Amino acid sequence: MRKTVLFSILDQVLVSGSMFALNLLLILQGSPEAYGHFILVLGLYFLAFGAQHAVILLPVNVLLPGKPHSRQNITLRMLSNIDLVLISVAALLVGAMALAFELSIMLSLAGFGLVITMSARELARTVFLTRQQPKRLIILDAVFIAGTWLALPLLWSSAQPEEAATLALVIGNSLAFALAAPKLYRRTRTLRRSWSRYSDYWRKSRWALVGAGLTEAQLRLYIFVVELARGSAALGLLHAGRVIINPISMVAFAWCRAIRPMVALHLERQEEPQAFRLIGISMVGLLTFAVLYLLALYAAWPLLETRLFVNEGEAFARLVALWAIFGMVNVPSIVLSIYLQAKHRYRDLTAITAISVTTSALLLASLFFEVDLSLAIIALLAGEAIMIVCLCAVLWFDVSAIRRGVRGAHV
Repeated sequence: MRKTVLFSILDQVLVSGSMFALNLLLILQGSPEAYGHFILVLGLYFLAFGAQHAVILLPVNVLLPGKPHSRQNITLRMLSNIDLVLISVAALLVGAMALAFELSIMLSLAGFGLVITMSARELARTVFLTRQQPKRLIILDAVFIAGTWLALPLLWSSAQPEEAATLALVIGNSLAFALAAPKLYRRTRTLRRSWSRYSDYWRKSRWALVGAGLTEAQLRLYIFVVELARGSAALGLLHAGRVIINPISMVAFAWCRAIRPMVALHLERQEEPQAFRLIGISMVGLLTFAVLYLLALYAAWPLLETRLFVNEGEAFARLVALWAIFGMVNVPSIVLSIYLQAKHRYRDLTAITAISVTTSALLLASLFFEVDLSLAIIALLAGEAIMIVCLCAVLWFDVSAIRRGVRGAHV
């Protein structure tokens, strides 16, 4: 377990570092508008990723562990067949939405390609993590990173910065999937049979799909609201602050993605204390990492502020400070959510997320009026705070029920 988690974090550090560098390159070399366009395309991709995560990746995480290898292959064929249809539809929608936001045709096509290729790589990553093959995961993402950065200089001089960056990601994903992905057993002729087999699980995962949509709304609704209310330049400024803090969330997601199959396995075996212990260790470890990262960022800030949005001065520093608070608050909600996911309690998680999103959306609506841009982050913080309270309440009730059951058994 430790080896899988450590390799998963190392892999995420490499991927996040690459994306962090790509974001910084666009911030430093492109205009705020260009960076805003790039973030808008990424935001559209993550809407597709939310659907894939709920319908495909989460089932891979919780249906494969503990099963015989032959059974895993049958389940994987079912899920990968459905994934092919899901991602094709999502890619068309993302391309159409990019055009609706008046992005260039080239960038819209790149967004279409990003959904197809990034989603294929994400499925491969999830399979490697679930089967505890961390070395193959690192090879996959190493090819992705190398391909992206080798393609970028070739594209930079012939396209707009945001177009070059997005197309480079498409090339990197394509090479990674072609050269290092696992066998997914896809057979389009068995699609009808795959859907028939998936229908039993769909009764549970449909709530995960709704929950995924709400989660993406909670995390990324501000992108589309700011774009519509304030324009791409304001979006570029706002999201640049988040990029600096993003390693906290990225490491948290990587850690939880690695341990979710283990939590699911403990719960399936009715080993609740072990599952809760794993969740508790994760919470403490990730919050410790967050504090250390923010201390390092504070020490490096005098150097950073001379290079990032110098003209914005204190306004940008205030945005970064608010994103730092968000990064800390986001960790508990990420960790606690995996408990409900591992227990297949998607309906409960969806209800909690709906309350959180509603709170954030109501506050975000004020951006169409004369308010400070920082209210976008405050809206996210309010939603996250409500989510943590609800998740803690669910966990407390479950722990209390387990303890009552144990006492009853002793009596």
